[in-house]
Amino acid sequence: MTFFHCAIAVLGLWLAAGTAVAGDFTGSFVDPLDAPSTRSSLASSTQLLAVTRAGERLVAAGMRGHIVYSDDSGRTWSQAGVPVSVTLTALSFPSPEQGWAVGHSGVVLHSVDGGVSWQRQSDGRSAAREFVAYYEERAVAGDETAASLARDLPINWQEGPEQPWLGVWFGDEAEGFVVGAFGLIARTGDGGRTWLPWVDRVDNPGGLHLNAIERIGSTLYIPSERGVVFRMRQGENRFEAVQTDYTGSFFGLCGDERMVIAYGLRGTMFASFDQGDTWAPLPPVIPVALTSCTRETDGMLRLAAASGNILSVTDDLAGPRTEVQPGASWPLAAVAIDANGGLVAVGMRGVWRQPADDLIGQRAPGL
Repeated sequence: MTFFHCAIAVLGLWLAAGTAVAGDFTGSFVDPLDAPSTRSSLASSTQLLAVTRAGERLVAAGMRGHIVYSDDSGRTWSQAGVPVSVTLTALSFPSPEQGWAVGHSGVVLHSVDGGVSWQRQSDGRSAAREFVAYYEERAVAGDETAASLARDLPINWQEGPEQPWLGVWFGDEAEGFVVGAFGLIARTGDGGRTWLPWVDRVDNPGGLHLNAIERIGSTLYIPSERGVVFRMRQGENRFEAVQTDYTGSFFGLCGDERMVIAYGLRGTMFASFDQGDTWAPLPPVIPVALTSCTRETDGMLRLAAASGNILSVTDDLAGPRTEVQPGASWPLAAVAIDANGGLVAVGMRGVWRQPADDLIGQRAPGL
């Protein structure tokens, strides 16, 4: 989830609420948390914010609780059954069957059938109770940090379960993290049946937004605002703040143990060649937000842009090299590699795809 995603998602939440009110002239309102996603033949052509692989299958999610899946590399899509109609922002499938989706109103959904159907595991209502109670209990035992969090966290839910989760990562079918607005973060070790708040385990006193979470190599990274990247190495139990020379927002990271790239507004890319210890800017090649990234098996990185373009980043002896190619005619929010090596991206108008053969032949010099 990025700044670009946030703008779309806020619009979508307003539209969803407006639809609920406008569609019922009795004046009753159904909270999107309590309204199942409506079936629509246009679900794969409306605004989608996330796409990922579940084994050979592609799964995408977005506005009004829409989740769609494809078993033919994105040529055709089926709509999943979803118990909420809130905007969904991120997906994670650690196995072909088990997957998680997160989004607005603090919702966490779980699938055990590769994204065909979904069940709610948590939302902002339960998080508000459980997270505050957790820190209140620790405060009674004398933990001053917990006491401060017990006082401050309720602000996040004073207007209701409004805060979104912006990212989700699962390493296997048991362990996972969700991250979101105003520094909210939680961990599960039992496949999402219970969630433990980790706000006290991130060096984030300013409550910066946690825009995504990715594991690269053996390290977990969280891109944030003000040029901050949070990092937790294997064996550690808290995220440290690493400052770059950037002052804006990072929306995501991708790469491998040799090269990690953080990307964000106005085509900004920073690279690290020492697992996040130090960062250096890469020359911008396109003056728009970079919204998502995926890594091919040969190490090439493909980044989606708010302009609809696709950026290709390779790393060789001469250093990182970036090329820009045509993509969709509308803003892209997320990108994935399909089972055949082609690209599938989603965004403002649903799904855009490019088979592997066409992708190779359409690289263009950087803009």
